[in-house]
Amino acid sequence: MRFEPATIIASAAYLPPERVDNSHFASYLDTSDSWIFERTGIKERRWAALEMKASDMGVIAANEAMSKAKISPGDVDLILVATMTPDQPLPSTAALIQSKLSGCKAPAMDISAACSGYLYGLSVAKAYIEAGMYKTILLIGCEKMSQVLDPNDRSTVILFGDGAGASVITSGGKGLRIDRIILGLDGYLADSLYIPQGGPMKMLGQEVFKTAIQRGVEVMDRLLEEEKLSMENIRYVLFHQANRRIIQNIQKRFLIPEEKIPTTIEFTANTSAASIPILLQSVPHEPNHRYMSVAFGAGFTYAGALFTSL
Repeated sequence: MRFEPATIIASAAYLPPERVDNSHFASYLDTSDSWIFERTGIKERRWAALEMKASDMGVIAANEAMSKAKISPGDVDLILVATMTPDQPLPSTAALIQSKLSGCKAPAMDISAACSGYLYGLSVAKAYIEAGMYKTILLIGCEKMSQVLDPNDRSTVILFGDGAGASVITSGGKGLRIDRIILGLDGYLADSLYIPQGGPMKMLGQEVFKTAIQRGVEVMDRLLEEEKLSMENIRYVLFHQANRRIIQNIQKRFLIPEEKIPTTIEFTANTSAASIPILLQSVPHEPNHRYMSVAFGAGFTYAGALFTSL
């Protein structure tokens, strides 16, 4: 039996209301607004209130995505949640989200692939749908990064924000057809970015910066080669919003025009697994175009995807 290709038919995002601009850190760390912006491209980030959890943000984004897709929680066959900041060790954040979606009885599971989590989750959704196991999958990236940061560590605390993004993926339909996904992992670099038991986050910034560029370029080359495309065939490149300098370095390698690279990093900072769906929901839907997405993160994970806009 032949099944329809997996397609993202709707995406939505949630950002907490509290804006934390760079002057907050300049008030107590050896830094400034210009220093942070020049090195990262970040002007502000959103941090959630103490009582708000990653699952709470995920539920808001999920409900909005389902509303856009004109489906109800009862129509969902499977929930996938990409997060590196779960509400608690057990049960999964996916289980907690399912419990907050009225009428939803779908099985649910977490995916832990850090900033590459959304694309890792997308690969799982694509496989399930195209195997005929499920027809409608809800994929959520939700992160409360503020809870794992050391406020006195300038190398990490300035980089991250909280938020959530969600996508509804179906068998067929109009939207972004998922054509190809590539996943990768350099496990020997696990210590370059990690959260020890009890936290906070630790990062070897130069190692992460260098590897993100290297693996980003490699996965983009592979996607273009395997689909027999050139960068001229790509309408938009949706980068994980980690650092403007990482994006600019990859952009120079492929000579990508600025108008093909939408960004949110200036006002969201790095929202890890939520980064790509937050960006995705803001990008214009232009039929008959090819879109590319690239991510990299702790692990050291990396991933790339190609889509056709229908």
